[in-house]
Amino acid sequence: MEEGFGALTNQLDLYKSGNSRNTTGKETLLEAMKIYAPSSDNNNPTAYANSIAKALGIKTSDPISSISSADWAGAISAVESPQAYKELKRLGLV
Repeated sequence: MEEGFGALTNQLDLYKSGNSRNTTGKETLLEAMKIYAPSSDNNNPTAYANSIAKALGIKTSDPISSISSADWAGAISAVESPQAYKELKRLGLV
């Protein structure tokens, strides 16, 4: 679980820095979720972004560069698996 969380945090760092093949680092949370969880993979990136924004107390139009990667990864974890998020909190990772 710790390795997976670390990998997710690293991927989000790449998104924020523009060092990802698909990002420039200037994307909003909603734009980033359209890349991370595209609708072409049967995801709902708008709902995903709304849930993460609510968890972080931000707007979906906020730039990803302003979001801590650990906070963002924690919010994604909470959306994907509330039980896994509880374990991450217990481990002190979020």
